Amino acid sequence: MAQARYDDVRTGRVAFEGGRRVYSVRLIHECFLGLRRARATLTIDPAIPPELDGLRADVELAGRRVGVLYRCAGRHRAGGVAVSMTAIADRIVPEDNELVIALD
Repeated sequence: MAQARYDDVRTGRVAFEGGRRVYSVRLIHECFLGLRRARATLTIDPAIPPELDGLRADVELAGRRVGVLYRCAGRHRAGGVAVSMTAIADRIVPEDNELVIALD
């Protein structure tokens, strides 16, 4: 049921307040997709298994929609990376943005 309504919640067609749903969305973005935003940086440190190689997610970065593609080569990889939000904002265009995250 929640999966069927996720797009409505994400786009704002269904209003909701805090609680478990907000926590769940944050858990997916920050832990599973590994996209943790701070004021000046974006930390990228996903927990995507190799079986989900090619996973795509649409997220908002620097006020623009960005398609994120995950490439998962294997189970072992180096730790995450912090990227300046200024560097990201400087490279984002109005449409068709893609960020490829290669987990080697």
